Amino acid sequence: MAAHPLLEDDDLLAEILLHLPPTPSSLLRASAVCKRWRHLLTASDRAFLRRFHARHRRDAPLLGVVFSDFKNVTFIPTMDPPDRIRPTGRFCSLRVPRDDFLCRVVGCRDGLVLIAMPMGHRFVVWDPVSGVQHAADFPRKVVKGIYSGEINSAVFRSAAAGGDDAGFQVVLVGTDEDLTRAYVCVYSSETGKWGNLILASLPPVFKGLHMYIPGVLAGDSFYWVLCGDPDFYKLLEFDLNKKRLAVVDVPVDLIEDDHQRFWVMRAEDGGLGFATLSNLSVRIWKKKDGRDAAVSGWVLVKTVELGNLLSLTSTGGEEPPLILGFAEDHNVMFLKTTAGIFMVHLKSMEFKKLPEERKIDIVYPFASVYAAAVELYY
Repeated sequence: MAAHPLLEDDDLLAEILLHLPPTPSSLLRASAVCKRWRHLLTASDRAFLRRFHARHRRDAPLLGVVFSDFKNVTFIPTMDPPDRIRPTGRFCSLRVPRDDFLCRVVGCRDGLVLIAMPMGHRFVVWDPVSGVQHAADFPRKVVKGIYSGEINSAVFRSAAAGGDDAGFQVVLVGTDEDLTRAYVCVYSSETGKWGNLILASLPPVFKGLHMYIPGVLAGDSFYWVLCGDPDFYKLLEFDLNKKRLAVVDVPVDLIEDDHQRFWVMRAEDGGLGFATLSNLSVRIWKKKDGRDAAVSGWVLVKTVELGNLLSLTSTGGEEPPLILGFAEDHNVMFLKTTAGIFMVHLKSMEFKKLPEERKIDIVYPFASVYAAAVELYY
């Protein structure tokens, strides 16, 4: 049967194919329709692939997670066949310098993995899809504090950016050596330079940033966990538009033993959220904004009973569940239990157990548009 005349127009056909879902197998299946479609999708100038990537960057699928063990940065796929990415080639382990024992993943967003190398006073931004790595030195003003490893960071692309080669920014946050001030500094890949150092005073009860809970982007601000003494926690907010640091209360009292039993996250409506884990119950909180103190603050919006959902039981001798990570664009929480590692969608309550037995403490969810056929399982 002859194709409809409208489909003989390559430009129109490209517009139609741009609406295909951004799952890894989507373009592979389309390329098998005929030689003309395959040529359009795999043209040497990559014009269609760049447009496809730019169109779907904000709704990119959750391909897997990355984690670091101070020796390698490793990718673990989470999708089912035929969209499951083979953890080889570009997605294989990224080896880190042997002489930097503080080297670790500190952020993952917009298809980019941010790796801090404090001993070398630099960071690396890794794009597993393209294989491109971008390295830059930390700002000289904070190198002395960075050596101790008491830092956290985040990476993101601007809303206007698009395509595989879009610019990015890195937000470096930390505290000075005497723990009296917090600082933040923003790096732009477009200029290759760091911006001005932004400082904020901290009360004397603080003892630094939580190094292993990633920052979350909610609205126009990033949030990280501040640790206090004794048993005292707050959130450090950095407003990207106002270039301002502020300290925000958490919804409940937290104790030192609660490590990885709370998590700063994005709420379903895009605002600031917070999760606490008590026994087998996950409580989800949302920050209410308002000028009136009576209406601002935190509200409990959901409680998830893991015992019922994941068929877990609570006994005195077992390790309690821990939060390993949160995919802010997909509302998915990763939990470590005695039965294994689970990913739970907090809205639909759908869950999946990951076939992973390695010792993992923190995972960084990785979402991107990926269309390379050679890396897929069948």
